Amino acid sequence: MTTSNTHVFAWPRRGNALVATLIISATVGLVLNLSSERLQGLQASSSTDHAKLEARLAAESLAAIIEGRLRERGAEDTAFLTKRLDASGPTTYGSSLEIAGYANSTDTTTRGIRIGNCMVWWRVEPVKVWSETVKELSATADGLYAINPNMDDQNASLDARYKAAVASDSLMFKDNDRNFLFRIVTEAYSLKDPTYIYNVSNPGYNPRNNAELRKASAQASRVVQYTLVNLFEYAIFYAAEGTTGDLEFWQGTGMAVKGRVHSNGAIYIGGGGQAYMSNQFHSAASGNGGLSIGSATEPTTVTAVDGVYRMRKPANYVSVIKNMHPQAYFDPYKVPTIGLGGELNLNGDTPSDGRHTINGRVFTSANDSRSTAIDNRMLNDFGRRVSDKFTGTKVVQSLANVPKFKGRPLEPDLLGGLDDTLFGDPTMPIVLANLSLNQAHPDFGGRGAPLYYSSDPRATNTPGLTFAPALAWGGNPDAARVSAYNLPLFRQDDKMERRLDIHNPGTLVELAQDSNDTEADFTTGTRTILLHNQLRIDSKTNRTGLVIRERRIPRAPSVAFPAAHPFPTVGGFPDAPTAIQLAAMRDYLIEQYQVRFYGADITDEFFADLTKVAATGNMAPCTTKAQAIVTEDFFINRRESNFMGMFFAQNMNDYRINLITLNLRRIQEFLANSRMSDLGITSAAVASNLAKQHFNGVVYIHRTRRSQTFHPLDRTRWWFNTTVRADFNPPAQVALPGGIAAGAREKDGPIESFHAGVRVRGGLVADGANRDHMASVNWQHDTDNDGLPNTMPLGTSKMTIITPNPMYLWGDINTTPYSDGTKNQRVPFAVFADSMTLLSARWSDASVNAYNVGTPRPFATHTSYVTSFVINNMPCREWNAVSEGSGAVANVCRFLENWGGGGNPGGVWPLPLKNMPEHPGGMPRPPTYGGQVVFTFMGSLVVMNEQRYGRGVLGAGSTNLNDTSFYSPPFRNLAYNTDLKLAAGQPPEALRALETTRVVSTVNMFDN
Repeated sequence: MTTSNTHVFAWPRRGNALVATLIISATVGLVLNLSSERLQGLQASSSTDHAKLEARLAAESLAAIIEGRLRERGAEDTAFLTKRLDASGPTTYGSSLEIAGYANSTDTTTRGIRIGNCMVWWRVEPVKVWSETVKELSATADGLYAINPNMDDQNASLDARYKAAVASDSLMFKDNDRNFLFRIVTEAYSLKDPTYIYNVSNPGYNPRNNAELRKASAQASRVVQYTLVNLFEYAIFYAAEGTTGDLEFWQGTGMAVKGRVHSNGAIYIGGGGQAYMSNQFHSAASGNGGLSIGSATEPTTVTAVDGVYRMRKPANYVSVIKNMHPQAYFDPYKVPTIGLGGELNLNGDTPSDGRHTINGRVFTSANDSRSTAIDNRMLNDFGRRVSDKFTGTKVVQSLANVPKFKGRPLEPDLLGGLDDTLFGDPTMPIVLANLSLNQAHPDFGGRGAPLYYSSDPRATNTPGLTFAPALAWGGNPDAARVSAYNLPLFRQDDKMERRLDIHNPGTLVELAQDSNDTEADFTTGTRTILLHNQLRIDSKTNRTGLVIRERRIPRAPSVAFPAAHPFPTVGGFPDAPTAIQLAAMRDYLIEQYQVRFYGADITDEFFADLTKVAATGNMAPCTTKAQAIVTEDFFINRRESNFMGMFFAQNMNDYRINLITLNLRRIQEFLANSRMSDLGITSAAVASNLAKQHFNGVVYIHRTRRSQTFHPLDRTRWWFNTTVRADFNPPAQVALPGGIAAGAREKDGPIESFHAGVRVRGGLVADGANRDHMASVNWQHDTDNDGLPNTMPLGTSKMTIITPNPMYLWGDINTTPYSDGTKNQRVPFAVFADSMTLLSARWSDASVNAYNVGTPRPFATHTSYVTSFVINNMPCREWNAVSEGSGAVANVCRFLENWGGGGNPGGVWPLPLKNMPEHPGGMPRPPTYGGQVVFTFMGSLVVMNEQRYGRGVLGAGSTNLNDTSFYSPPFRNLAYNTDLKLAAGQPPEALRALETTRVVSTVNMFDN
């Protein structure tokens, strides 16, 4: 039974087991199948998420690139911010930003840009608003109005209608002249096939149009606000980023600054003197004159991206060089505020010291930028008026920050106007890669021959080139040698990357030989700072600038070039020249320089002013050096002479500077009294007009650089030893390379200052009662041409003098006020230059005729300047920290005279800038005045980058890098010119910068 039972129950159990097995098998299979699908789903989901992340990163990355490029181009030229939105053409964002992948909303065939495994497209447009008022203005307006200001009136007619309509709409935003808002949109598509390549023959086959080509996509939208900043709104503005842009305050006497202060680097507020050389670091950071910026009743802003610190930069550097502090202390933020004892303490005055104030509050190491991360003392004491990158300050983008212009914002050509003979291997083709400055270039295997033109480069766009002297143009190999840049002012294309003359011989013309140099020829051409505005005729104002530039080839092949100077000694051109001497200077200048105005070469007419025998209008004949419109002179700059002797095989006792001196008064009189027909400009529309009616107030002067310092084809390199020696003596002199021709115009120096100087003559003591007139700027005020100014509005005679070279201002400049019928006013005036040296109204070239360490410095006299400066600086580095580094902001403009009390008998306060609106009867005498000679400056100081020409150290006293004192300091009487806040009070070409004030970003991601 058991068996039976076993038998009976065996089948059902066996059958149940089979069923169970089948069920289990099916269930397991189902589970496995479900798990596999889930796994596949998870894998697919993971792949999609990864693809979405790829697309997001690509979209955001390109949006950031577009934002930066837009800011950079806007800093180059603010008119760029109002370009059209078309996808192509030279005046649109799509082409001008030079980034592939631009596509408007309807374009589906534009080639994208590859970023990783993604293809990305982008577009940019001004932020717009909708209004019933403006929607019917044009068929395309569609109710949209761009709120960005129109800086260049490209669409003047439609823009005027928009503005008129908006003015009547109470709900619309009005009067926006400085804020630009843009929407940047990027679309990124992650590729299914990593090997995808765009096919130009099938442009529509791309992941933007075809879903089967993409795994995921993302769209980034970024709204950016750029704020336009007039740099002359600052009393002091340092534009360079990093340590080059560091702004230092230290001075032996007191200083007061009233106005905004900004640095894109750091700000150091420290003491004076050289005590740090004897390890007295704390004393160097603490002592000497005090500083007040702003006041409790008139507060201002002090902003520095890298922080505001109570310490002395050169003291920090020397302490590190001496191994007394770690190298990390080059960064002021890493210097501890406590724990450094005695003279090893790099911080300035103790918290109880009131020597330095900002807006009436004491500033010390306890409340500088290092406090904000700990106890917010800086914020608590000063609020947002004193800030850094940790508390909201951002880099203000200007031309100094644009890579193409960094270090050379005033240069007429990108790579610096290099002009040296090119050599090559005669067995090799004549191409750029086979040329060099150096005869012993290793690529030539020791062989090297100079390159010559075989035909006149001025007569054809395709001159021949040869290594054979016998085939040289005109039979004169010396005159036919090819240089890296034969002419400093040539037209550049929109990209302006590498345009050497041998690439495009058409650039060898004497400036821009376009028909009348009209505005249209410059719309997409030169983007170098300010140059096009001096060369072109502005069609809106019918005006142009005056350009004076040094020639690079002789006007006639028969003339030796460079010509021998007719008065080669210091002070050689006499104060009372003869007619023969005046003619000699005229003939020399005509061969040496070219002058252009209103699209014409006016060289002969301009320099002929030296030899005119009859009065013209209110211009007397030129009979004295003081009346000469231009001279070229020699004088001794003991600072640069010392530097040449310290660093190079030069005799400092006979090293001289060559200057072209512009007579501020005479140039104005020339423009105010010359008819256009007198200048050879015979167009019926303008021939009878005075030149001043077509002058835009800008004088641009450029001198070439004739040294062997820079290599034009390789990267820029200094032949200059800046190695800091352990004994702090000058670095060993550099052994110069061979192949430098004897008698080279700039000798063998790296500073390129011998033949680079530009000087502006104002009012001198020697002018007697005529001193104020010689200093005045009034070329437009004198409406009846009688030599006396008339009542005219602010800005009537505004003027800017621009040079990429070192500048010397000689005597009073722009000190004579004029009335607008209600109050006295200052003429807006500015000087842009590589560096600035100030010569007092008492200076004469003959007063220093050699370096002569023991010779007393000439005495200065009270001298005033109502002007704004845009210049470069010599930053504090390891090599010059031992000699007070940059000299701080008090010495960013250099002096060469004795400005001490000996030049001011009796300590008479000069009442400078008399009859100014704020100071009737003259500026008041400060309580800290000690009987010194007074240097008075009223304006704005903008410091762009590092100097390119000068390297001479400060030298207020003997230091490790100089064995004499080049000057004694003046009492610095500095004031901000409040007219600079007004449009009418800004000088021509006043620099603007862009500040990113707001960014809002969103990103959307999609599965496909």
